Amino acid sequence: MAANTYPKNHRQDKQLIVEGKNDLLVIAEFMEQAGVLWPTNNPPVHIVDSIGKPNVPTHTKGILKSDLWENLGIVVDADHDPQAAWQSSRNLCADFFPDIPQRIPDEGCWIGENNGKKLGIWIMPGNKRKGMLEDFLVDCMIHPDNSQRLWDFAKSSTTNARDHHGATYSENHSTKARVHCWLAWQEEPGNQLHQQIKGKRFNPKHGSGPQFVKWFQELFNPEMRPQV
Repeated sequence: MAANTYPKNHRQDKQLIVEGKNDLLVIAEFMEQAGVLWPTNNPPVHIVDSIGKPNVPTHTKGILKSDLWENLGIVVDADHDPQAAWQSSRNLCADFFPDIPQRIPDEGCWIGENNGKKLGIWIMPGNKRKGMLEDFLVDCMIHPDNSQRLWDFAKSSTTNARDHHGATYSENHSTKARVHCWLAWQEEPGNQLHQQIKGKRFNPKHGSGPQFVKWFQELFNPEMRPQV
């Protein structure tokens, strides 16, 4: 299972910091579906669950001060302000990587090297858009047959539920509500997001998927499955 990224003696040379367990599971499964070899006992990258965005700085500073790491990635949600998310990540790492741009790059991600160490920053969902992990997955969503109509209905249904029936999710979480509503109507409605990736509901070749896969590969240089 790709999502098992917590071996007892996890690797410290390649680490990826994410906001929470959901991000951890999704990225692990996403990269395995993209062709990265992800053995349970020896994953190519140790994904660090920060247990919330406020804890990302603590994990980042701790790893940066260590001499054990060689490749470090940071993935955070843009939420409502991509530049603020970028600036926060930049501030954490600027002492070690002074070449990090002040403004978020057009491609929404960055990789730099210093003294043999490599750092990468990715702002979800990619580019300069507002949003989060679920917005990234919507870009990669597969719409077989009449599924596009079902997705449109999920969007209108969740909006109607909030505007007229007391649903309390925030505007910032609209996409998250829509995605889980859409998934609740699939053949296996109880599956979590990472399980739906394994079930081919989302495709790494769609949307921002190829750009994220390229960023991950350039940063960590993982071993890939042979092309058939």
